[in-house]
Amino acid sequence: MSASRKQLNLDGKWFFAADPSDCGRKEQWFERFPDDTDEIYPPFLSGQLPGDGGIGWYQHSFAAGPSWSQSSTFLHFERASYFTEIWLNGHYLGSHEGAWLPFSVPTEEHLHPDSNTLVLRIVFPGQHAGDADLNPASLPYYGETGSTGGLLGAVSLLAYPSAHIDSIFVQPDLRRARLAVDVSCTGGTAKTEIVLRVKDTDYSVTGKPGALLLPMPDFQAWTPEKPHLYRLEVLLKDGRKTVDAEALSFGMREFTLKDNRFHLNQRPLFIKARACFAAPWLSLEKTARLQTFRQFIAESRDAGFNMITLTGHPVPEDFLCVADEEGMLLSVESSLRPMTASDRLEQRCEDAVTDMIRNGRNHASLVLWRLFNEERTRAAETGNAARALSDRLFTLARELDPSRLIFAGGAHADSSDAKLLRPYRSTPEPYDDLFFCPTDPVPENRTRYLQCCGAAGKLAIISGMTSFQTAEHSEEDDTLHADFDQRGLNRIFGSLAAFNDLTDESAKTFVAAQIQAMRANSKIAGYFHAFPESSGCTSEKPNALEIVAAAQAPLLPLISLEKSNLHPREATGVTIQMIGDPGQGGSADLSLQVIGPTGQVLWKKKRHTKLPRHGQLLWSGSIGGSGALGLHRFVASLMQGTRVLGRGEDSFFVFEQAAPSPVEVHLLDPEKIYLDRVAALAKTGNLLAPLHIIPPLSNTVRAYPDNDLMQILAQVEEGAVAIVFSPPEDWNDLFSILDAKISATPRPASCSWASAFHYVKLHPVFEKLPSRCLMREVYKNVASALNFEEQGEEDISGSLCRTADALTGESTARWGNNILVQRYGTGRIVMTCMPVLEHLGKDPVADRLFVNLLNHFERRSIPSASPVPPNQRAVEWLREEKKTQLRRWMILGGIDLSSDENRKKSLHSIEMERNFEAAVEGWYRPEKWRTWFTRADADHEVPLTDALDPGGFFFSHYERSASYAYTEITCERRLSSYLRVRFHSPIRIWVNQVPVFESEGPPDGENYCIESVNATLKHGKNTLLVKCSKERGKALFALDFVSDDHLPSALKWWK
Repeated sequence: MSASRKQLNLDGKWFFAADPSDCGRKEQWFERFPDDTDEIYPPFLSGQLPGDGGIGWYQHSFAAGPSWSQSSTFLHFERASYFTEIWLNGHYLGSHEGAWLPFSVPTEEHLHPDSNTLVLRIVFPGQHAGDADLNPASLPYYGETGSTGGLLGAVSLLAYPSAHIDSIFVQPDLRRARLAVDVSCTGGTAKTEIVLRVKDTDYSVTGKPGALLLPMPDFQAWTPEKPHLYRLEVLLKDGRKTVDAEALSFGMREFTLKDNRFHLNQRPLFIKARACFAAPWLSLEKTARLQTFRQFIAESRDAGFNMITLTGHPVPEDFLCVADEEGMLLSVESSLRPMTASDRLEQRCEDAVTDMIRNGRNHASLVLWRLFNEERTRAAETGNAARALSDRLFTLARELDPSRLIFAGGAHADSSDAKLLRPYRSTPEPYDDLFFCPTDPVPENRTRYLQCCGAAGKLAIISGMTSFQTAEHSEEDDTLHADFDQRGLNRIFGSLAAFNDLTDESAKTFVAAQIQAMRANSKIAGYFHAFPESSGCTSEKPNALEIVAAAQAPLLPLISLEKSNLHPREATGVTIQMIGDPGQGGSADLSLQVIGPTGQVLWKKKRHTKLPRHGQLLWSGSIGGSGALGLHRFVASLMQGTRVLGRGEDSFFVFEQAAPSPVEVHLLDPEKIYLDRVAALAKTGNLLAPLHIIPPLSNTVRAYPDNDLMQILAQVEEGAVAIVFSPPEDWNDLFSILDAKISATPRPASCSWASAFHYVKLHPVFEKLPSRCLMREVYKNVASALNFEEQGEEDISGSLCRTADALTGESTARWGNNILVQRYGTGRIVMTCMPVLEHLGKDPVADRLFVNLLNHFERRSIPSASPVPPNQRAVEWLREEKKTQLRRWMILGGIDLSSDENRKKSLHSIEMERNFEAAVEGWYRPEKWRTWFTRADADHEVPLTDALDPGGFFFSHYERSASYAYTEITCERRLSSYLRVRFHSPIRIWVNQVPVFESEGPPDGENYCIESVNATLKHGKNTLLVKCSKERGKALFALDFVSDDHLPSALKWWK
């Protein structure tokens, strides 16, 4: 506070009156305050209104003194939540809407020199707040306003001189060695001037209010290592007289993009950002909350993070000051939430963005604004109006702050491109903002996805990357505890709390793994991690930050093993990739070790090497395990003398080779896809075998061999056992035809953006495999993204996914079963979505699991001695459904078309040749054509994304790729028709290798588009090829040929 300004703290006694029936306005409490009140005293660290909403009135009396009448006076509020109305001496001064930032209102002529009465009415939205205009669903920050509302900070009376400084905005210009300063003022005369001077330096300049340039030829830059801050003094002069003065701290730094990399002060910087949800800290006393934030910064830096993303609410300025002093980069994210339409929607959003940016734009640590992370997920509710509003807010942010990077959209913006604005530019450009929801164990293709995602020549970040897998652990959740005990998990893990501790430990491991994979990706410029606020670890085990610190080390030898499950003395290939932050180099000793289950070093190697550049190969070769079973570790260390520069570690497991099962099995495999793999581990037999194996033959049970399938089920009904791998989602339709009182509904194991954690019980199916535990890395090839919602007669292995609603905070728990055992007649049907058959002969865990399944369920089987007639009604139903409902397609996806070379290869090998047996180089793995059937009751929609990555929640949804679908149509004669197509993304269609239709996708604001195009079909076989390109969202389409001069029977689709 300058000498020309005054402040009177309105401390002391306040009176509070709750207004549950909202009668205070009608009864004019601002003139006659009720007698039934509570006395309250500042500081107001917690609100007076409950979390489910309420209305409260506040009264305070004070005396100002005669000198205040000669100044411009304002009532200043440090914080109030949410909607505040102000009366002074019975006169209405105005209102403010918001929960976190300071605000002021002018007193005008209503301030008295002696006695004054200040009255406030504050509404905290919720079910018990009466204002219809304050419907929580229509508020930008609902869900982020804190657990209580009301008066939450100090109130003071401010006096400014009649001519005073309103605002100051500084913009460092490192390239020209100067500081641009915008100063706005109220009042003044023709003689009014602004003097800028930097304290403790010779830098100064004088000019008129407005834009001024202050040369700083020998400045010291602000960096995270040396966060040098200057003090700018701003004087408002009238002639020689100083009528007002302000001061602020600033740092000379530049943060921008170059070559699709972030640059700080013209040096490249890979961003490793950690989210901070600091709302609970704001209820602390100021010294305590700032100390908490300093501690958060310190532990984040120690863990290797170089940026903190402040999210969840507008950021108090004292947090920004701490980051300036500590040298921690900040990105600030608007927490505008999904909102329903209201009359004040646009103004509320504009006010929220304006407050956020004006509050933080002078701080050196704040380098990036991030807008619209989650609120655009419901853009469909308000259509094009929501999109136009987002665009206006994006433009507003640039007007308020030309000097910073601004990101808009993001990983949650399903229907819109993510876009950015570079400093001092007004033309948006697209960027890739990807999302990754981890799973445990982490499948190999997920790791490859992280190592390959992003498009060359375009900025790519991974945003929304999350490690939190559960909602708050609630001891009062009786239902969850009951389910936990009912499944017998208390006998394995002891308690739900102990289970939660294990899932947290598991989360730490895959967080480190995903960070390492992303750092290996040369197309990724950084990641923004929704990491827990603090480790909270009091045990002797390594806490999450320690594990993450190893993954984020400046120098890291990243190990990739070809196989992680081995037989005794089996070898596997290994590569070590150099991962280093900018500026790392030189030479070092590379030490390699294989450590056995007992801690003995089984193999070692050491050599001196020049450190390659980031992303390049450091070493390749092969390693092997011992004859001892169990966990082996491969450790790579970079050393200079005794100093460890970087250390990488990966694990592999040695399992006893599974002996073939003596059980005779009958395999339903008309194409003989799985025959050799099954025959290597079991004795293949005929229909009278005690066990029947039904592989994943199709995406619909309607395409399974009708008579053969029903013969198997007839045998099962009489006592045999069928093991069904990856049953299609419409399997229950067949059960309904059979009048079977069973069901099997596959669904994604994960829910929302939280991961599922799989458990394994002590059971013969997991004999000689890890059990009584969570599924960890040994199971990564056979863990499924899908499981069943039904419970069977045995609980062998299952999952728990817990999450919390982003708006309500309500916790949701969902159980799933990985192996579903149900009685059918006197036999049993065993179903699992675990990809065991696909990994037979490649992974000893899959081999062992398969043999165990056979051995265990053979003991449950009492097969019929003779063939049992199939259910003819079901056979006819399958046959008719296949004939009338299905169309066959061949589909291919995950093709990277981001470069000209890839586009040429795609055009030749896919669009012209279509070799269905050959593998095509995909985005992050080889891809092969696969069969897919569409159904008439689903409008013959081809859901390419879901078909190509079943259960891949938040995965292929965000990849930039092309997918193809091919089918054939036989026509009785030449037909002139038109093709009606519904599409959701850019599409191109060929009929008989001739392009007939192409579109860039639906118009902005639309989810899909329907078009018709002329198409001539020749007599005989016709080919149809569809290509869908996408950047985010799902690739899907539906089409049909329509003509007036033929019957549907004239066209025969591929079956």
